[in-house]
Amino acid sequence: MKKKNNEDPPLWRTVLKLFVGLVAIVGSVGIALWLALQEEEKNGPPPVSVEKSWGIVSDSPIRKRQ
Repeated sequence: MKKKNNEDPPLWRTVLKLFVGLVAIVGSVGIALWLALQEEEKNGPPPVSVEKSWGIVSDSPIRKRQ
């Protein structure tokens, strides 16, 4: 019995292909995040300014009555 060209592949093969694709996508995102974390740990966090004279850092969220 020959297989015709217009037949769909078996369901298990389609599910296997979808699963392998999903594992590849999740794995590549996981590796990218891990590499980014390693790079951040190597370079250290960015310097934080303690100067409060700029922006809205020193503004109170409650209006002052004058």
